[in-house]
This record gives sequence, C-alpha cells and structure tokens, in this order.
Amino acid sequence: MNLQDLVKNIHQKLNTTFVMVTHDIDEAERLSTRIIHMDAGNIKTTLNEFPSNS
Repeated sequence: MNLQDLVKNIHQKLNTTFVMVTHDIDEAERLSTRIIHMDAGNIKTTLNEFPSNS
C-alpha cells in the first residue's frame, strides 16, 4: 500500500473533510472529490467529482 492509498483509505473511513496541498494534478485527481485551484490566495477554478473516485 502506498501513501496515496493510505490517505484515501483514512479519508473514506473518517468521512470528514481533508485539506491537502499538492502540485501534482494526477495526485490531486486521484485523492480528491473536489479540487480548488488557487493563485495568490484567490480561487481561480473549482473542479468537482472525478469519475475515477466515485
């Protein structure tokens, strides 16, 4: 089991909100139900529900 699988399992078991900061879009898509792209503290884009995570 890798770290991404461990984080995803903990997130699913606790059924709570996690905030994760990453610069890897593949990792973000794999672990997230929502991605918020920010720049200089401002929200630029919000992406929701990725097919691979449903």
